[in-house]
Amino acid sequence: MPLGTPVARRPLPIISFPASQFSAGRPFALPSAGCLALLPRSQSHRLAGPRDDLPAAAISHGFVSEDNMTEVPAPRPAERVEKPWGYEEIFAIVEGRYIGKILHVASGESLSLQWHHDKDETILVLSGQVVFDVGISEDDLRAVPVAPGEAVHMSPRLLHRVRALSDAVLVEASTAVPGWREDVVRLEDRYGRSGTSAP
Repeated sequence: MPLGTPVARRPLPIISFPASQFSAGRPFALPSAGCLALLPRSQSHRLAGPRDDLPAAAISHGFVSEDNMTEVPAPRPAERVEKPWGYEEIFAIVEGRYIGKILHVASGESLSLQWHHDKDETILVLSGQVVFDVGISEDDLRAVPVAPGEAVHMSPRLLHRVRALSDAVLVEASTAVPGWREDVVRLEDRYGRSGTSAP
């Protein structure tokens, strides 16, 4: 399916359960895996069953409760981090879970040849001509052209480097283990950052 193609989704039914629905000491099971449950905040811990039986929205966002249904997240500016190859905008930080970044890489520039102990990342090319150098060792690097609309998954310990053949914009989604900002081992860097975790 081409990038940007709308996907028809049916809304999940929302089932509300008042506090009177709960009996002391008894676990409560959702009537269907395809629903969102509105529970009193004090009772959401009493759901029975494995987490994979729960709807994806409940797993990723937690349960919406009657106590917090009116809370609206406040917009915040993305954190801009200057880099020698351009800059990145960190638009999502959920510590211990995930990070979302937009990387702006200037034509002719490249990120360091690096790997991560724990960080697992997927990078989508939004625009520009980009080549990823990837491999299990410096002697085994392969140059992989990645076109706009294509994504590459980088598992922990995989060596990788992004090279921009033109101005490029990329989106990175990655895990956010404790110390994620320092989880980079730079093997080669044209800007003198080898062996450091400096921005």
